Amino acid sequence: MALGWLISTIVAGLLGTTFALLIATMNKKVVKNHKGDIDFSKSDIYFHWTRWDYTIILAAAYTFLCITGFLFFYYVATTLIVRGFNFLYTKHSFFP
Repeated sequence: MALGWLISTIVAGLLGTTFALLIATMNKKVVKNHKGDIDFSKSDIYFHWTRWDYTIILAAAYTFLCITGFLFFYYVATTLIVRGFNFLYTKHSFFP
């Protein structure tokens, strides 16, 4: 098993657990009336900073890091392919 696959599996498990815990605890912030409908006058989830906001920020940061990493490695790979890997084995190489 490749190291990158193992690391990404661990990160995905941690993020999934974090998101599940944050989302599962959100139901406690909503106040419902006797009919079962949400009582907007007593609920503070809609106009206050909540755990959902932290979840969205974490997901956005993780997405940004993944896209940045992908673009970096894509640029490196295309640069190597365009050069044809020949610069590693030329007479003017730093390695004898």
